[in-house]
Amino acid sequence: MSNLPATTSTAPLPSTSIEAAAEFARESYSSNTLRAYRAQFALWSAWAVARDQKPMPADPGVFAMWLAERANQGAARATIAGALAALCWAHELQGLPCDTRAPILKHTLRGINRSASTARVVKQAKPIKPGMLRVILTAARTRHEKRDAAVLAMLYSFGLRRSELVALDFQLRGDGLGILAIEGNIATVTLLRSKASQQDAESVAIERDTNPAAFAAIETWVALAKLEAGTPFIRGIDPAGTISVRRLHPNSVSIAVKAAVERHLIRDGTAPAKARQLADAYSGHSGRVGLVVASVEAGASDAAIMNVSRHRSPTMIARYGKQARAMMASPHKLKGVAV
Repeated sequence: MSNLPATTSTAPLPSTSIEAAAEFARESYSSNTLRAYRAQFALWSAWAVARDQKPMPADPGVFAMWLAERANQGAARATIAGALAALCWAHELQGLPCDTRAPILKHTLRGINRSASTARVVKQAKPIKPGMLRVILTAARTRHEKRDAAVLAMLYSFGLRRSELVALDFQLRGDGLGILAIEGNIATVTLLRSKASQQDAESVAIERDTNPAAFAAIETWVALAKLEAGTPFIRGIDPAGTISVRRLHPNSVSIAVKAAVERHLIRDGTAPAKARQLADAYSGHSGRVGLVVASVEAGASDAAIMNVSRHRSPTMIARYGKQARAMMASPHKLKGVAV
């Protein structure tokens, strides 16, 4: 598939001009978005070809059938929306129309959304709470455990998304989209581009005195991995214990979190099978959610929490902190109510 829409001119274009335009076209989307679009379009293409249908230009009715099949298989609304966006992206690059208003496609999407609204329960990652986190950070012994401790410390302390964490470089910017800089007793994360802000850089800082366990976990990993300025901060580790020079993949962040929680539960006396089951409720979002929940429980204002979490509205703060606030306001805390 060509990277640019076809032109109507018959005159040859310089290859340098074509490549320059293609580069700017690629830069109009984040690398994560392009990766997701390519993956979704590949799924659609394989499905269509297997049924003797043309992936492009796509027949709206056939594409609607594919979306309906994916919805019946449990695909989330966001996944369905992403698949539609990927189709339009691919058509746009080829200079082809993408008819998203075709009646069959429009009504199929409306039906999928209505079904999802009534049947789907939003699954929220279980929060990593400070008590558990401190134990995990101080108990780390092996290379994997120390790397995973740094992952959890960063996710929680800076309220990071997994994509933001793996894009960090150490001390100076390399080829990533953010920087973790440690200067004396201050550690600062600067995000040059994030989900919430594609244009302006955002920074969050923590102090050693108020976050000793997190600071220690981060610095232990820096020393262990022998990180140099301008290189990826969080990296993969092979089964032999060799630390990679490449960034950890975003999907591996959740694996690291689950593994750290599972090890903690086993050390605490939980049977391995049960520990694995309980750890599955945690994900790469658990540190961020944990920070918000712990902050709500400690009485922090929404504005103060949002300064760290970088949420653009208090809606998600309210959602994450709903259970915590309910417990704090519970009448069972009143004398004469609890039994």
